[in-house]
Amino acid sequence: MRAHVPIPSHLVLLHEADDLQRSLAARLRISDLRDHAHARPGMSVLGSACGQYVSRLYHSLGLLCGHFTEDQVKACEDAREVALVARNERRRVPVHLDETHAPATHDITPCADPLSLIGMSADYDRFSGEAVRIALLDTGIDLRHPDFAGRFQEGKNAVSFVAGESVQDGLGHGTHCAGVVAGPRVPTAGERFAVAPGAELLIGKVLGDSGLGNDDQVIDGIHWALHQGARVISLSLGSSREPGDAGSAMYEHLARRTLHREHGALLIAATGNESSRPDEVAAVENPAAAASVMAVAAVDGDDEVAYFSGGQRDAVGEVNVAAPGVGIRSTWLGGTYRAVSGTSMATPHVAGVAALHLEQSPTLSPQALWQRLQDQARPTGAEVDVGNGVVQAP
Repeated sequence: MRAHVPIPSHLVLLHEADDLQRSLAARLRISDLRDHAHARPGMSVLGSACGQYVSRLYHSLGLLCGHFTEDQVKACEDAREVALVARNERRRVPVHLDETHAPATHDITPCADPLSLIGMSADYDRFSGEAVRIALLDTGIDLRHPDFAGRFQEGKNAVSFVAGESVQDGLGHGTHCAGVVAGPRVPTAGERFAVAPGAELLIGKVLGDSGLGNDDQVIDGIHWALHQGARVISLSLGSSREPGDAGSAMYEHLARRTLHREHGALLIAATGNESSRPDEVAAVENPAAAASVMAVAAVDGDDEVAYFSGGQRDAVGEVNVAAPGVGIRSTWLGGTYRAVSGTSMATPHVAGVAALHLEQSPTLSPQALWQRLQDQARPTGAEVDVGNGVVQAP
């Protein structure tokens, strides 16, 4: 787990994904602390003249996260090499809804057989996602769940980016999503629910046991996942956005840098659960509202958009694809299972399907993978807010 360090106040994106220019470093009065305990491959820890921890520089992303003074922020805003300066914002787990949550005013049908909706069956074995690395950035995982016994080693393929917390999931959300995307083909109890049981799952804990986290933690996780060779990064997290508000420029820049690299990764994110259809439709949340992040809606067992699923309310937050998200059974804390609803459950379905396509076509670039998922999506009965439809396994 990451030891306590000052929470960064700002994120600074450089025009070039490369080392921090010496001129800007001098103006910020920071330097590389090469022997710092928190330094990792592709990331430098920067400090003040007295050696105090100040910021982290992610070389491949061209991003600086730091706790800066007003003068330092102004220096960044005025620097020619800086593309964007943004505050370190708070993200959270979208409210996950248990199977009894739906109000009486909503007609909602649980997904009795979610795998069938994405073109699979319980005995589907054509592809399993074998050798494809998927990063799930969430609230961690229940390391003691029998479905994951011996599969994860903390500090290796399961890492916490939350200060003072281990990767052990204290909320249940991350454990549930992990089971959907790449749980076992034959779970300890009940029928199969995992989409890509053969995938190599990387667990990054970027949200604490409270379900909350900051952008710098998410970025820390994204950087780690890319360096671990992740081809798909699943983000069942976000923050609400009013119609007309901008999408996250920071996530748009980061997603674009990963999407258009031959060896980058596809970022997939949940649209959010704050709608109350048909009366009210909430705008797609950030970071899913960023154009280069694939935004995932949820459908119910009738192939209709789920009443809670975020939708397109403006020119910013476009929905790209959909997946099952109502009454989804998967792993939970304490070695148990639970049926939960939310776009958080739809998102790992898409990540799993993406892994199946990457196993079938290993040379797909992130952009080509995006296109295939959209092109092969199955149209639904819903007229709006499902994008091209429900993603389909190869």
